[in-house]
Amino acid sequence: MTNDQFASHHGYTTFEEMIDLSTIVLSIYGELWIISPTGNEFLAWVDKHYDQPLGCFETFEEAESYIVGLCRALCVLSQKL
Repeated sequence: MTNDQFASHHGYTTFEEMIDLSTIVLSIYGELWIISPTGNEFLAWVDKHYDQPLGCFETFEEAESYIVGLCRALCVLSQKL
C-alpha cells in the first residue's frame, strides 16, 4: 500500500493532505506519532509505519492518551534493556 492509498482509505485525497489536516502528537527518533480525524473517529498512527495504524478512537483525547501511554511503555522497556 502506498502512502496515498493509505490516505485515500481513510478519506483523504493525498497523503500530504492527510498530514496537513492531522495533529502531530509526538516526534521521537525521527518518527511522527499522529492523530488524523476520519469522519466520526480519530486514527492514531506513525508516519514511518502508516501501513500498521495504532488504532481508531472515538475522541481525539482517547487517541492522544493511547499514543502517550504507548510511548511511556516503550521508554520504560528501552530502559530495562
